[in-house]
Amino acid sequence: MSSGVRNMPREYDGDRGLSAESDRRLTMKGVSRTHLTSGGVSVRALNNITLEIGHGEFVAILGPSGSGKSSLLNILACLDVCDTGRYDVFGHDVRTLNSAQLAHLRCCNFGVVFQSYNLIDTETALENVETPAMYAGESVMKRRKRALCALVRVGLSDRHTHYPNELSGGQQQRVAIARAIINGGRFIFADEPSGALDSSSGTEVIQLLRNLVDGGRTVVVVTHDENVAQQATRRIVLKDGEIESDVFVQSAKEVLGRLDPRESQRSYFRIGDVASIAIRSLKGRMMRAMLAVLGIAIGIASVVTMQAVGEGAKKAVMTRVNTFGHDQIAVFPGGANQRNKDVGPKAGLTHEDAIALAQVSNIAAVAPMIFTTQTVRVGRLDLRTSVLATSHEFAVVRRWHPSAGGFFDQSDEEKFRAVAVLGSEVAATMFADDDKPVGQTILIKNTPFEIIGVMPPRGAAAGSSLDQDNAVYVPISTARLKLVGDVHLHMIAASVSPVSAIEDAVRDARDLLQMRHGVSNTQVRNLSSAIDAVSATQDTLTRQLALTGAISLFVGGIGIMNVMLINVVERTREIGIRMACGASAADIRRQFLAEAGAISIVGGCLGVVIGVIAIAMVGKVALPVALQAETLAIALIVSGVMGVVFGFLPAVRAAALHPAIALTRR
Repeated sequence: MSSGVRNMPREYDGDRGLSAESDRRLTMKGVSRTHLTSGGVSVRALNNITLEIGHGEFVAILGPSGSGKSSLLNILACLDVCDTGRYDVFGHDVRTLNSAQLAHLRCCNFGVVFQSYNLIDTETALENVETPAMYAGESVMKRRKRALCALVRVGLSDRHTHYPNELSGGQQQRVAIARAIINGGRFIFADEPSGALDSSSGTEVIQLLRNLVDGGRTVVVVTHDENVAQQATRRIVLKDGEIESDVFVQSAKEVLGRLDPRESQRSYFRIGDVASIAIRSLKGRMMRAMLAVLGIAIGIASVVTMQAVGEGAKKAVMTRVNTFGHDQIAVFPGGANQRNKDVGPKAGLTHEDAIALAQVSNIAAVAPMIFTTQTVRVGRLDLRTSVLATSHEFAVVRRWHPSAGGFFDQSDEEKFRAVAVLGSEVAATMFADDDKPVGQTILIKNTPFEIIGVMPPRGAAAGSSLDQDNAVYVPISTARLKLVGDVHLHMIAASVSPVSAIEDAVRDARDLLQMRHGVSNTQVRNLSSAIDAVSATQDTLTRQLALTGAISLFVGGIGIMNVMLINVVERTREIGIRMACGASAADIRRQFLAEAGAISIVGGCLGVVIGVIAIAMVGKVALPVALQAETLAIALIVSGVMGVVFGFLPAVRAAALHPAIALTRR
């Protein structure tokens, strides 16, 4: 409800400041109303109606079918507006009031009783009766107590938990009367209240209306029944949309005194009530709601799963890449402008290049490398695997140290010792029955090497296809002597300190090698840039996977919109009933948004559960996954937002319905 009608006296039009002391009359001057038929033909329902209804009257409006009785009642009850003329409620023109102010009038001043009862099928008698008080913003306890009192007043205290289809016609009509009087409205409008009832039930209903008049209310009844008309204090006969006669049978009873201030205010439609109505409405259409929930759940599960797979892949790749550190540079032979193919120092990297690089400012450690493939033998077991010849600084540069034993040192290099360090996979393959390979001997190219250490798992090496876990590490001096001969280096890895000087180190290393070789026949790479590039690539892949899931989520949102649009069509009459009970357009809009939000949030929670299960299953098939708590939180937030976004159009359509037209829908 807008702030303009919050906490205001009952007889108040929002901005004009009416009070309970205002003129309590309904006045029509020259009112006309034209309707369009389904075939587009204009039909004049009312023609130049002028009348005034005072407080305490019991007015019967009579006339043949098509004379305009229902149209007149709808305008009097502010369910419809006139085309021409003026209709004043408490001295103010209804056409100057906005939809929220009109809703306030219906909620706190008027009560409407329909021939077809117009009870909400999904709500009990008690819930139907308390509907106007709910839209008036009254607390649950207060309105429930008043609703029970109203049911007692109409003789239905023992039927408050029954649904409309469990009540007889007379009982349903009495529930409708109780609903009309709960907010203390002084004007009760009844459209053929006994038309669908047997004579006994009809007599009871008319007596109830008569009692309301005796209690100080104004009752306006549209009827064909002469017995009903005889109870009235005033008879208005319509014919062809005009007043044929207007006769006062007896003096209207004037009622004085202020209205109870506890019954004269309208506040905000409470959030708890919005949620309660949404839940009841969805329960009544469970299968359709569950299909919409499933659509959102699949979308959320897709997003969560795809995000986890993408993050897992990124984490796995970055874990491997980051093991090489952001403080490293790598030097490779070959350059874009190299044309000299001769063998010699200018054709590739040499051990002397590695020694020279160690003298460059900010380079802390240098590890020259030669890659070769050899047959390694233990007993009768032969294994064709990679052998990496390097220096003792390899472990320092790579920040990778043996999990068992140790790495060879400078003394091992200087003395050409035949020692070896095994990668984790080589150790597991060649010593499957022995968990302590350190101290044992292997043959490499028929040369015995003593195993002095075993490296922990690491993965692929930077700048090469070498699987570091499936390799054997030996001193480079020993390899040149016994395995590969005097060949050029395949790579030089170096660590930089401090890291902030890495660009300077790259430039200085490039300049040094170009000066030594005389041509640009080497490449110096910054592994930090490579790591950033890999990270950016993985981020792109993760976003693409998330986008794939988001498409599913979007389809689920369209499903919510379709379900809610169907609900608006099917529940048009219910919307009209709620508006007649005092619901404003904003109240209806909030209700349908709440229903869409409920579907979306339930779907989001279910989707998170499905996503977590899917992630666990994906993880078991050896695909890397990484589930982040913020991903789940964002998924739930997104699901709620989807409900609001895709429920907005149906909510706006529902709120835009005209009360009088909505009530005629079946």
